[in-house]
Amino acid sequence: MLNRETILRAFERLSKRLETRGVVGEINLLGGTAMVLGLQARQSTKDASFCVTLI
Repeated sequence: MLNRETILRAFERLSKRLETRGVVGEINLLGGTAMVLGLQARQSTKDASFCVTLI
């Protein structure tokens, strides 16, 4: 199970990797990830669902 801290660390790593490649975009949270991070309605989720939109 992925808790808030684990998900945030993973997104921070993703952000740094994209930045080193000059990629600019938005990360849109979906499903359980949105429930954990955005709504704080759950403590954890089984997976991290998200969509990256390049700008």
